[in-house]
Amino acid sequence: MTIIADYLKDLTAEQQAALRSICDIVTELAPDAAEVVSYGMPGYHYKDKYLVTFGAFRDHLSIFPGSAAIAALQEAGRLDDFTTSKGTVQFTAQRPLPKSVVSALIKHRLSEINKEAD
Repeated sequence: MTIIADYLKDLTAEQQAALRSICDIVTELAPDAAEVVSYGMPGYHYKDKYLVTFGAFRDHLSIFPGSAAIAALQEAGRLDDFTTSKGTVQFTAQRPLPKSVVSALIKHRLSEINKEAD
């Protein structure tokens, strides 16, 4: 069983679907990303750098793509309907993040990592 599959197995079907959607987008955009556990949450590293983590909490789900990715999407008004803090965007299984928002967060972080590698 993979790190992420092991984490998801105890969640509700709705929570699993919402978080698997993140995994699907990461796999599509960064097929070489490696599954990791960071701060007790599953996520991915890309080029040996932190890409994203996510988790299920009592009242919400969260994605942790880094503060710069969140700031960029906040500035564009794309996170106005969600609770955010410096490093996370909160959502629920009933109201998951749109795939376009998750893709934008991941693409932003990939861009940061690729710039660091240059």
